Amino acid sequence: MRRRVGAVFVIAKRTLKLSLLFIVFSLFPGADCTAGEGTSSTHQIAAQEFRARITRALTDPALKHASVGICIKSLKDGEVIYEKTPDKMLAPASNMKLVTTAAALEKLGKDYRFKTRFYLTAKPDENGIVRGYLVVKGSGDPNISGRFQPSITSLFEKVRDKLKDIGVLKIVDGIIIDDTIFDRVYIHPGWPKGQLSKWYCAEISAVSFNDNCVDLTITPGARAGRLVKIEYAPVTKYVRIKNGCQTVASKKRHGFTVHRSWRSNNIYVTGGCWKDADPYETSVPVHEPGRYFGTVLREVIQDAGMSVAGPVRLASRSYDEKKEHLILVTEIVSEMMPTVKVINRRSQNFYAEQLFKLLGHAEGKKGSFGEGAKVVEEYLSDLKIDKGKVIISDGSGLSSENRLSASAIVTLLEHMHKSELRKEYLESLAVSGLAGTSLSGRMTEEPYAGRVHAKTGSLGRNSALSGYVENLDGDIIAFSILINNYSGRRPEIKKFEDAVCRMLVELKTSRETEQ
Repeated sequence: MRRRVGAVFVIAKRTLKLSLLFIVFSLFPGADCTAGEGTSSTHQIAAQEFRARITRALTDPALKHASVGICIKSLKDGEVIYEKTPDKMLAPASNMKLVTTAAALEKLGKDYRFKTRFYLTAKPDENGIVRGYLVVKGSGDPNISGRFQPSITSLFEKVRDKLKDIGVLKIVDGIIIDDTIFDRVYIHPGWPKGQLSKWYCAEISAVSFNDNCVDLTITPGARAGRLVKIEYAPVTKYVRIKNGCQTVASKKRHGFTVHRSWRSNNIYVTGGCWKDADPYETSVPVHEPGRYFGTVLREVIQDAGMSVAGPVRLASRSYDEKKEHLILVTEIVSEMMPTVKVINRRSQNFYAEQLFKLLGHAEGKKGSFGEGAKVVEEYLSDLKIDKGKVIISDGSGLSSENRLSASAIVTLLEHMHKSELRKEYLESLAVSGLAGTSLSGRMTEEPYAGRVHAKTGSLGRNSALSGYVENLDGDIIAFSILINNYSGRRPEIKKFEDAVCRMLVELKTSRETEQ
């Protein structure tokens, strides 16, 4: 996935396969770090020095006008090590995912399995003709894509092969997409209106495919004046690519946009692309994910010489296997833990919102943003976090309406550390210096690499970092840093967050160390 920062594109592959290697906390031999800068040798610091350093760091001009909430707590003895307006309600950005994934693990279970089922409404006759529908019954699974498969359409090819195995040559009436466990409010009203063509604003549906995006690769034309070359995957008639981007000779004229028009699947590429530019990759959300799923599935089936005569339709009601004597063809099954890792390590909004709506459905309600919010609020209330001190709007943190406090997040982290799901939750988080996670380029030097397990967050002028640190004494510390409305540059804010984590690694907590 390619994200645009100003006029510069930065590659961050959305489809990067996650390492399943379990990361455990381990001690590293010493190296030094002052407040935020790693050097050659490490010295440990006492709590008093730690508090003095962090107080000085907060005077940085980058934080001058910011609202800051910090809570740091030892999980060895429960002592609060440092606080700054810990109960202040602030926008948590993607730290909201810490709450969503904890609630999902505890309410749905670490062994929860998504099951997307494929049914026929009639058996094929002696000529291989099904005089009925192929029904897809959705489960809210976000994993039907190429993320864990050889290709984007690998799972659809398996469905097609199952149909062939039972003798199907033609499906007369078409495909019905039963997405009814979720509502069809695909976009949260609190998401940034000007960014709905970005991959991180993908629509949410009980039947989803390829993160509900089309992946584009844009390459300069053969020479200046030619249109750029646009390749996209999956190759489908569901979207229409409108190429209005010319190859330009001058690097100064380089700059183009990719957007989808509202409530359509017309994707426009406009502007100029420098003739010597590298290929650009991006992903664009589609409208009506269920129809997208059904259209690509139909195309995959037809590519093998089979026929689907009727259209793709969204179900007007929920289909019941037993009552309607549906014939099960096959199912796609995904697991909870890989899903949670994508959310917390890669900060994938789409995955978080799928779980958020699923939480609402699991409580016997329609899967919706509102019902998901109620479940998460009750979950936090069960942890003795005051309902009046949190505002839950969505599951990813993309909505600017969310509010959490640093103390609430640390309460959650402490609870998960004491729970039976401690290992699973810890392993789902990004790790300092670990490739394939959102902390891969941060705190990469010893002894800090591998000692910070945390969730990053960024939304406009808001930044967050919360999680766990193992210090040089082998003790675990829970921390939350929430910064809203900062005036400095994002790298300066990240530098402050990293400085706090480095100091926590150095912090003395063992009495033997102090003697």
